Amino acid sequence: MSFRFQPTPVARPNRCQLFGPGSRPTLFPKMASSAADVINLDLEDSVAPSDKDSARANVIQALANVDW
Repeated sequence: MSFRFQPTPVARPNRCQLFGPGSRPTLFPKMASSAADVINLDLEDSVAPSDKDSARANVIQALANVDW
């Protein structure tokens, strides 16, 4: 059995986080093209209770189709 030491990956700085509501799919491409280090698609506080189901569907579609 042989072992190889793997170099420790360099940690990426988390300088800027961008939050966007999952109920606004028109914002997703703009968010993806931003210089933010982290993008959060919010499904809780920024989404009205009546829009929760469509927001979930929007986020699932965006994760599959938008070039993040």
